[in-house]
This record gives sequence, C-alpha cells and structure tokens, in this order.
Amino acid sequence: MASKKRDDILYKSNSDHIPVAHSTIRIITTYNTQHREVNKLLNKNWHILLSDSVMASILDSNPKITYRKGASPHDRFVHSDTDPATSTGASGTQATRRSNALTK
Repeated sequence: MASKKRDDILYKSNSDHIPVAHSTIRIITTYNTQHREVNKLLNKNWHILLSDSVMASILDSNPKITYRKGASPHDRFVHSDTDPATSTGASGTQATRRSNALTK
C-alpha cells in the first residue's frame, strides 16, 4: 500500500485545501434535564476558550453542542443468558429431580 503524505491526509481533498482542523468542532454530551443550564454555562464562558489564539483559530464564535440519547431504563436492564432447562433454580433441574423422587 502506498504511503500518503501528511498534507494529503490533513486536507479533505486536493481541490479545496481546507484543513480538517478547521471543520466545525462540536461538544458532544449525553442529554439530561439540565441541558439548558449547560448551554447557558458554555455560552457564558465561551470567550475564555476564544481568548487563546490557538483555540480561537479552531473554534467557531459560538459553541456547537450535540446531545446524544441518554440511557433509558430499557437500556439499563440486564438480560439473562441462562437456559431454563439447565438452571438449578426452582423451575430447573432441581424441581424436576424433586418431582421425579415424589412420583417413585
């Protein structure tokens, strides 16, 4: 496989020469009930990040925030992988042994 030059990798395409670092940078976090407060906090203090010359060259003038879906109770449940036929619980082989012993 042919190796690529560093500049070729950093640019989206050779025709427009826009560095990948200048793409929109987003803050990605899990959605929660305090999302409005998070937005206010970021907007209020965004100027602190922009005061750094390196960060100012990378970041937009306003924060871009993306929320991903939070875990629902359905997502948090753990599903059992046990087979009821091989289980040692009341509905498994012990119950079968007991019923067989009683019928003899």
